[in-house]
Amino acid sequence: MTSTTSVFRLYETDGSANVASIFDLIVGTGSEPRQTKAFGYVLSRSSVLMKEFLKLDPIAQRVQSATGRKRPKFDHVVVDAEMVGSDTAGQLRADVVVRFFEKHAPVFALVIEAKSAKKAGAHDDAVVAQLRRYITGSALPAVHGFPIIPVALTRFRRILPDIASLTWNDIRTLAHNNSKADALLFEFHQFLQRTGSDMQYFEREILSVPAGGTAEAVQDTCIHACPDTSSFSYKIPLRITFRQKGGGSMHRLYKVLDILSFDPLDPIARKSALESSLTADERNRLTKYLAARDAHFGWGDRGAPFRFYILSTDDIIDLPHSPKPPTNIQGHMYFRLCDILDQNNAVVPPAT
Repeated sequence: MTSTTSVFRLYETDGSANVASIFDLIVGTGSEPRQTKAFGYVLSRSSVLMKEFLKLDPIAQRVQSATGRKRPKFDHVVVDAEMVGSDTAGQLRADVVVRFFEKHAPVFALVIEAKSAKKAGAHDDAVVAQLRRYITGSALPAVHGFPIIPVALTRFRRILPDIASLTWNDIRTLAHNNSKADALLFEFHQFLQRTGSDMQYFEREILSVPAGGTAEAVQDTCIHACPDTSSFSYKIPLRITFRQKGGGSMHRLYKVLDILSFDPLDPIARKSALESSLTADERNRLTKYLAARDAHFGWGDRGAPFRFYILSTDDIIDLPHSPKPPTNIQGHMYFRLCDILDQNNAVVPPAT
């Protein structure tokens, strides 16, 4: 019999035929539930993803702390997406629960709370409160007897007490790096590209924000911060530039190395951020930026998380022609890299 190939297609919103995969059959309202269910499914089916996922520092460190072993042995894994439970406050639904067994005995469990990859995340307190509900008392009977590791899977890296913080870009990177070794991961990677198209790997636009009163601190430390709220919900950029007062001229392009979110008015969160996986230079620069904001600009009257953009001190592109937008505005803007770099254009139109 002659070998054949087959293609599965779905006709969706654009009305055209697309090569589809099992991930296109996952139902849910909005992209977040579909991403979460897809992630749980791949964890249960791909030994490659599971192995690499457990190697991630936030997971590996907390697994070792919870079990006393750097690489605990297990021979059976159960993954539940949207595990249903209840407590005195009512019914609850844990996004992804992963239980590890050895000879039918519990080894450890991951309880994962996932937030959208496309919007500003929930307030830190809300994420912590949800995870606390899942792992306290008898809310989820299936994890009784397991050392439990709570995990927050969000758009930006969060600094949370006793909770492993991962980003959707961490998952996207694992899928991308291992897609050649696993056909399912290749399809998962394609699915993430469609449902979370503003993840870091796919971003092609430059984020531009007003320099404001913190311009000197940004230039001195290569750190930028803004509230981590829906009003400041930006695409995840590879590069960022700052518009000056009086027309919005832009003088430098900075490469974004990392983004983390924490409440700068919470001393425990601040200490945890400085003890996180930053280099010594990044830690020193963040310390200097925090001190400058404390002394000269402040954090407003809020006790809410801020997003901190850790910028490269080496990969900086000077813009000697000082491009500016046709009209400067108070909020953020996006520009195409080719337009920003074109020294024949003193006025640059925003990306559309």
